[in-house]
Amino acid sequence: MSNNTNSSSSMMQSATDLQADANNQFSCQNYAAALESYTKAIDLLPDNIGSLLSQRSRVYTELKMYENALCDLDEALKYPGDHTERLFHRARVLYSMGRYSDTVDALKLLVPKNASYVKDYKRALERVLEQKYGRYDIIGMYNEAKHQTLPCLDRAEYTGSVKITDIARKGRGVVVTQDVSAGTLLLSSKPYAIVFQYETEESPYSAELIQMRLYEKLSQKLRQNPSTADTLLELCSAASISQPYKPQYMYHQGSRSYISNTLPPGTLVQIPNERIIGIIRANSFHVGDEITNYIEGISGEGSTKMTDGLGIWILPSYINHSCASNAEWFTIGDMLFVRAIQDIVEGGEVTISYSTESAFLPLAERNKTFKSLGFVCICEMCELERNQSEAARYRQLNHIQDIVLMKTKTHYNHEAILRIQSIIRDFTTASTDISSPIHLMGVVMFDPLVKLAANLLTCNEYKTASICVQAAFELLPRRGGILCFRMMRMMQVAGFYFKNGRKKEAKRWMDLLKQDCEIMFGGGVKLWEMLHKQDLINAIS
Repeated sequence: MSNNTNSSSSMMQSATDLQADANNQFSCQNYAAALESYTKAIDLLPDNIGSLLSQRSRVYTELKMYENALCDLDEALKYPGDHTERLFHRARVLYSMGRYSDTVDALKLLVPKNASYVKDYKRALERVLEQKYGRYDIIGMYNEAKHQTLPCLDRAEYTGSVKITDIARKGRGVVVTQDVSAGTLLLSSKPYAIVFQYETEESPYSAELIQMRLYEKLSQKLRQNPSTADTLLELCSAASISQPYKPQYMYHQGSRSYISNTLPPGTLVQIPNERIIGIIRANSFHVGDEITNYIEGISGEGSTKMTDGLGIWILPSYINHSCASNAEWFTIGDMLFVRAIQDIVEGGEVTISYSTESAFLPLAERNKTFKSLGFVCICEMCELERNQSEAARYRQLNHIQDIVLMKTKTHYNHEAILRIQSIIRDFTTASTDISSPIHLMGVVMFDPLVKLAANLLTCNEYKTASICVQAAFELLPRRGGILCFRMMRMMQVAGFYFKNGRKKEAKRWMDLLKQDCEIMFGGGVKLWEMLHKQDLINAIS
């Protein structure tokens, strides 16, 4: 009897020591060591096992191993102890897992007992509205993100009327499950992993460095949550492309990581997984602040930022590319939004542009970009351009060359004006036939025409300048990858009319711009007013 008592006392003492060590490790943020000590203590089955399970759940929460944390809390609630605190922690874990309706249900039980939980309850209700209906405070998110160095926003994901399915000649893609109109929010997504430029400040910024950081984040998440591996590894990989991203070695010194062809002595080598690197190359989205870039564009300041980061978003990664895409994506903080910018019929494929930079390039140049991403584009625009007759292509090139030459002139005589009008008639007439290759390929004329218009304006040729820009928009349908650029040019058109004393036409263009702004960003009148508080708007409203 005495031996059993001593054995029990020894076991309890050991569990107590382990718990004390775990608590100390947790306070020092040594979560791996804390997890080990809590687990050893729990394995001894002491009387305070409920408390130990609850404490271990805190470690799992810090490690973002939410499934484990939830299991520990559910088990801890079977034992005596502070159930109110455990229930609240359980609600927080559910919130972190994105299970907002379950969070609301959990907090309903606590609010009557303690009014301090009301704020958490209301916050969970806001997430439910976002998750179920896609209702977001775009201005609030924008203001929140711009004041954070690492803007990881507390917002819910939303999946609208879309699904992943097989697409002929493309593999998997995303289609709409019902008719959607331009301006419909299709989805919003939180990243599987993301790295911001500010996290790489200890080294010169480069695409290679930020890809390495993202690789590290992906590897870390796979270690913490191996159950998510299938979600990531099902994505398309670009590991087989001709020049994949291949750092020879990745190694660590202190808190820093480096890429090198050689290794300093005593460093810990980490050989990169080619599958994950291929996924990064094929699926990563550049993180940027499109609203800020748009504001800078319309104010004439130009972009003041480089790419703000890189991330992997799972559902958006299944959306295929098209040079004439019907949807547009943008980020606010770490949230990625995809909105329809054209009407899409039920079963229609959702497409976005993978490369804004190549939007105005001819097919041969676009193909170089697509090859680096590991695919050949078979969109309508590329197919039409491939089938374009030599005569049409030759005429198009001549027109572009003429426009490029004319935009450098300092004076335009009557003959030059007639030549400009003739070129515009040729393109706009051809564009009235939807089957004409020039209908879609006339887009390459857009930028030369608006630049010509800007130069005409400096030469006081207001009428011809306005004709050029209007023709440019006739040649450029609303499509992904260039919508913000198109909107900035609409602002320029309105300015042309206003400076020419034609306020009614200026107001019409501003109304068209307002429509495109709502289609692109949502946010309603308040966002429009935030974006366009300037003298021009006040003058023509």
